[in-house]
Amino acid sequence: MVEGEESDKRRLVKNTLALYARTAIAMVVGLVVTRVLLRQLGEDAYGVYNVVAGVVVLFSFLNAGITQAIQRFLTFSLGKGERADVTRVFSTSIITQFIIIVLLVALCETLGLWFIDTQMKIGASILEPARWAFQLSIATFAVNFMRVSYESAIIAYERMAFFAYAAIADSLLKLGIVYMLAVSPADRLVFYCALLLAESVVMLIAYRWYCRSRFDTCRFIGGWNGQLFREMLCFSGWNVLGSISNIISQKGIVFLLNVFVGLVANAAMGIANQVNAAVTQFINSFQTSFRPQIVKAYARGDHEYMRSLVFSTSKISFLLVCVPALIIIVNAPVILSVWLTEVPDYTVSFCRLITVCCVIDAVSGPYNCAILATGNIRAYQIALTISALVELMLYYILLRAGVSASYLLYARIFSRGILNMGIGLFFMHALLDFPVRSYLIKVIGRIAVFLGLVLPGLCYMSVHLEGGKLFMWTLPYICVAVVAVAVYVVLSPGERIRLRSMILRR
Repeated sequence: MVEGEESDKRRLVKNTLALYARTAIAMVVGLVVTRVLLRQLGEDAYGVYNVVAGVVVLFSFLNAGITQAIQRFLTFSLGKGERADVTRVFSTSIITQFIIIVLLVALCETLGLWFIDTQMKIGASILEPARWAFQLSIATFAVNFMRVSYESAIIAYERMAFFAYAAIADSLLKLGIVYMLAVSPADRLVFYCALLLAESVVMLIAYRWYCRSRFDTCRFIGGWNGQLFREMLCFSGWNVLGSISNIISQKGIVFLLNVFVGLVANAAMGIANQVNAAVTQFINSFQTSFRPQIVKAYARGDHEYMRSLVFSTSKISFLLVCVPALIIIVNAPVILSVWLTEVPDYTVSFCRLITVCCVIDAVSGPYNCAILATGNIRAYQIALTISALVELMLYYILLRAGVSASYLLYARIFSRGILNMGIGLFFMHALLDFPVRSYLIKVIGRIAVFLGLVLPGLCYMSVHLEGGKLFMWTLPYICVAVVAVAVYVVLSPGERIRLRSMILRR
């Protein structure tokens, strides 16, 4: 088993490096896309697009639940070595996706359309383009949702090279789309949404071709496996509960800002969400690599290896995200001023606070995956739902009390950050006999010591420098000094040796 674990870890490093390189490219392209899109659409149309897309995402609450269910059951079957089960899971997932798409389209075309027409503060001149954008966004969501089974299979088989190439192609296509807006034959908002739909169809075809040509288990065999469907539905059902509250809290702030503040705040939140997506891509680069290994370790009963993965991946997730996060947090004003032609109000504050949330999510991601691997997630999802509703309630209370929108995301740091981390550790101990005290000392404690060492220097430079000078001094400090301190403080001596050995052996 030691030899097998060493092979798993080497594969983990290879997959991580491939996805990390893909993420670096996708992040740069994504930042350019946001800048060009804001200029091409204008502040109001860009704000409308975020609201319209937010309504679609709000009604896609079943998406995240079934996605995690498909990934979990496919990976679990592979971990147990049952290839026939993999095919059954894949076929059942296709049927399940079709049923869910029908339900979600019906919701969007009724409640969603009513919400757009009657509740949103959208000017009459842009209402008709907003309705068209909404319809096209629904179609794009449906096409992207049909890709879930194929993406899940690629992740379960740990074929991350194709995953990386496909993501790069996806980013470059989106970059080409925003530049095509300059020659739009129609309303730019509508034209942009139409091109996104066409791009989604192209990517679905590519994923389907790869899976059918590489994995003989990715075949639709027809028939109806009622027992497997019920198991997946039960698992995804509790995930859906968490997804509903999660989406409501994420998109609820967009709607509350629209009601209490206006489209300028929506545009600022849209930009902050782009930054959030870019930083999250760095997190997912690594966490996409380790998730299959955690599930497979649980499936074959190797709980000790699974626990060691949670320890090490929590640390490495933090290391991978701390560099871009610190650069953004410290230099947000200058980065945004260079990135965007005009920086909407509230954008700097939103970007900084949402980046802090990303760092916390990076650390807690591994044990979230371990809990989902057990399949016993009812109480866990109920607890996360309560946390998300607390966040939404705090948003409303703060805005109702007249608190500046700049401070809203502190509610997210408390609820979806610190509170969720505590919930995750509680259930890790209850379900997997996880050594919480040891984790707090060896992981959270080491991260706290690291922050205590590097933050004073960054604070000193932030007080005495500004603009380009601050960026020029903090960039090498973060990339060299902070990385060196992080590696030697956060990682244990054994982890540093293993990491160096695996990188050299790739």
